[in-house]
Amino acid sequence: WITDICHMPVSNRLAVCQIDRVVTFYDCQTHDRKVYKGGYYSHGGSKAYMYSEVEVTNMESQSKAKTARLRAGTLDDMSHIAVKSKLLTMNTKVEVIVLQQLLNSPVSMCPYPDRGEYMLMGLDTGAVWMWNFRKEIADDDFSISPLATWKPHTEWVYRIRVAPQITAFMSSSLDGTLQVWDIEKGESITKLKTETGGGGAPQDCL
Repeated sequence: WITDICHMPVSNRLAVCQIDRVVTFYDCQTHDRKVYKGGYYSHGGSKAYMYSEVEVTNMESQSKAKTARLRAGTLDDMSHIAVKSKLLTMNTKVEVIVLQQLLNSPVSMCPYPDRGEYMLMGLDTGAVWMWNFRKEIADDDFSISPLATWKPHTEWVYRIRVAPQITAFMSSSLDGTLQVWDIEKGESITKLKTETGGGGAPQDCL
């Protein structure tokens, strides 16, 4: 279940987050991908791995004998040489970088390009976490930790927008509130609440 997609303008990558705490970055030029997954990692000398189901199409032609018969003129046309198509599902092992302490689902993302590859991530708990998803992850970087965490809401954080001029972000939540949050001070600047509470949540207003 994909919960949000955003573009990282500095590195020209697409970030895709899923309900199972997986965040995947796709390079828009090379199509390379880098996978992150929330959890805990104890440094044991090797990176963590995850398994995914991958569909692979494998085309099988008929035997060389039929091809030879066609060339010899004993078959009328290519329609007699069927091409079989197999759809295979296999497990592939994907190397991942662990997002330390992330045990809840990310539901929204917003890049912070004024600080390079920084990203604000809204969780289903009402929290907002800030990460540095720099493109040049070292080979010995098995995990990354959040740079900051805030708790502006009590329910899902549906949307986040950054206001770099005042180093703040705006967020809307299922709890029916809109927050303007100071990134440097880690405190609320403004809080608005709908009269109907969660039933009239301003999910898509940002």
